[in-house]
Amino acid sequence: MRTITTHKGCAKLAEVIFQDKRTEGSIKIEAIVYKVEKSQEYPQGQIYSFQTHKNGKTVLRYDNYNKHSDVRHHKHIGEEDTAPIQNPPEKQEQIPKTYEKFLKEVEKHQ
Repeated sequence: MRTITTHKGCAKLAEVIFQDKRTEGSIKIEAIVYKVEKSQEYPQGQIYSFQTHKNGKTVLRYDNYNKHSDVRHHKHIGEEDTAPIQNPPEKQEQIPKTYEKFLKEVEKHQ
C-alpha cells in the first residue's frame, strides 16, 4: 500500500493491482491501476490510467478521472479529443480485458 495524490489533490491510500510499461521505438505505453477505498470520486474503488505517448505527445489514453470529460470512463485521442469508453472496467476482473482493448486501439492510432 502507498499513498497517492488524486487529480483533485486528495491523498488516498492505494494498492497497485496492475502495472505495465513498454517502449517500442518512439512509442511509450504506461498502464497503472490502483485499488482505493470506494468514494463518490471513485465509486468502483479503482483509479486507472492507460497512456500511450509518441515523441512526448499523447496518442491515446484511457482513464476514469471525470473532471476533464463529461463521463467518468473516457479516452483521450490525441492531445484534445475525448470520448466515452465502451464497456468500461466496472470491476477489478475487467481490467485485463480493457487493457487488451486499449492496446488494440493503440495499434490503430500509430
